[in-house]
Amino acid sequence: MGMAFLDRFQQEVVLEKFIDTKTLQPYIDTTLFGNLYGTTTTTLCLANHPGYSSDIKAAINMGGAIGDINWLEGKPGEPVIVGFHVVSDPFAPFADGPVIVPTTGDFVVTVSGTYSVVKKANDLGTNAPIADANSDLTNPINAVNKVLSQVPIDYRGQAIKLSTDNMFPFVLPGFQSGPWEWWDKPTLNGVVAFYNTNLGTNFNADTLHRNGLLTNPDMSKAKGMAYIDTIMGISLPRLYLALNLATSTKQVLKAEDVELKIAPNPVSDIAYFRSSPNHTMRDIAIYSMDGRLMTGAINLNTNYYELYRGKLPPGIYVAQVRFDQGIVASKIVVQ
Repeated sequence: MGMAFLDRFQQEVVLEKFIDTKTLQPYIDTTLFGNLYGTTTTTLCLANHPGYSSDIKAAINMGGAIGDINWLEGKPGEPVIVGFHVVSDPFAPFADGPVIVPTTGDFVVTVSGTYSVVKKANDLGTNAPIADANSDLTNPINAVNKVLSQVPIDYRGQAIKLSTDNMFPFVLPGFQSGPWEWWDKPTLNGVVAFYNTNLGTNFNADTLHRNGLLTNPDMSKAKGMAYIDTIMGISLPRLYLALNLATSTKQVLKAEDVELKIAPNPVSDIAYFRSSPNHTMRDIAIYSMDGRLMTGAINLNTNYYELYRGKLPPGIYVAQVRFDQGIVASKIVVQ
């Protein structure tokens, strides 16, 4: 969420709240931490994909907060923002409030959480490209959120509503955080043992596990997946609009349009994909009949490709081959 709106160092980072009152120096020193996008190598930063563009169209926030609400300016080109937050999250405020060190109770800085940021983005028009997604009340998650958006609450002395468009609040007992997260204790034991043995650390898996349960007491994969289902139900229609996928979706082609041939079919070990010289294959994806991506190959630039079956179990699948002109979908059988 910070990446979405933080774009001017001097005006947005060199603020009084981010200045060390003893040294009068900014807490955020780019000579140590790298530039705003993490694309420079410094003492505390390994350049993160410097060849990739840092321009983004959308951001999804899950339980985080932004350093200063004034980073949102409503400028043309600002990314849309979608968010999710537990109202009683002890680590980052749901609306406006302090960040507190969990172990010591020390105050760090005043920030703005999901509700404040998404509401301001709505009010400024930043989220205008995804506004239509909120009007579909046949979507049960939208319908629930509309009701929650009318519920007044007192959040740390702030008279706000429980929700707003383009977000979803999770109301849970106690001070919970990150209900979409889960972990496996045996795996945790193994990871901790590996680090302790190879790096000389002294972590305790049982302590880490108990600490995690303090803010996620009924943690499980089933619980996490249920929350992720809601998160995707809100996010995906809005990303579809933000990324203009309605206008950029490639047309569906017939195999004969690109002279695509897949053989043998049924497949035993290798499927051979061949297209005409004028139609280059870009990606191949093999989907199960219930829509799961099983295997494939990306970043191709060829008219001939051998796709190995690997561990793909016997069954009926759909091979989706992407060309510059569109997509071909063909049924294949694996023996």
